[in-house]
Order: sequence, then C-alpha cells, then structure tokens
Amino acid sequence: AGKADLRSSNGSIRVYDHAGPVLARTSNGSVVAQNVDGPIDVDSSNGSMTVSLAPENPGPIRATTSNGSITVSLSPAFAGELAASTSNGRVRLTGGQATLVSAGRNSLTLRFGDQNDAAQRSVLDTSNGSIRIDVRSDHAASSAPQR
Repeated sequence: AGKADLRSSNGSIRVYDHAGPVLARTSNGSVVAQNVDGPIDVDSSNGSMTVSLAPENPGPIRATTSNGSITVSLSPAFAGELAASTSNGRVRLTGGQATLVSAGRNSLTLRFGDQNDAAQRSVLDTSNGSIRIDVRSDHAASSAPQR
C-alpha cells in the first residue's frame, strides 16, 4: 500500500491491516496499529500503545510513550534485537522463543532469530506504564488484540 504517516495533537490514532511502514505521532491519545506488514514507528506523550505485526513482518518496531502501557504482539517472523524499558512498571514476555541479552529491574533486551539478525533493533519505551511482549508461535494474527 505505502507509508502511513499519521499525526494528531489531541486524539487517538488507529491503523488496521496496513501493508507498508507506519509512522504515528500523537500528543494526547492512544495508538493502535494492528496487523501491520511493515516497519512501525509510533510515539505518544500521553497514551497507551497496542501494536501487532502481520504474520510475515520481521519488524522493526519503535514504540515510545511517556504515560501509558505498551502491548506488542510479535509475528513468528520477527527478527533482531528488541530493547524494552520502563521507569515505573514491569516488562513481561509471553510465548515464543527469544535469547536474553540483558535484564534489569525494569528492562529487558532480547534477540529474536539468529546472531545475523541482531543488526535490526527495535525499541519499546515508557516512563509510566508496563510493557507486555507477546510472541505468537503460530502464523495467525488472531491472537493480536482485537479492534
């Protein structure tokens, strides 16, 4: 389809079933990017984020917010290094296989795929909120959050 470049100063942004890169920026509002087949770069100053990759999407993802939780559903094709950190909250990983690179009190760095995939870097960062990373083991996006 092409690049989706979405911006809002005071409202939520929602993208569903998009083939191509997604860039979304909002000052006050949540961001939902579901079943995206392309790189994802989302940012909010004050809102939660829910991101799910299409089944064959290897990433990368960049999701940052100051106040809000981040929930990410990774495809089995996801590859590279993923760094997740929060100042106030927890970082949780469920499902799938990943290699632990490092772990801190409120952070995790994981590698998906083999060592050759480590050059691709994804970042999940929030100041006030938890981060949940769900690695799907099947090739269906049905386990992703529903709209």
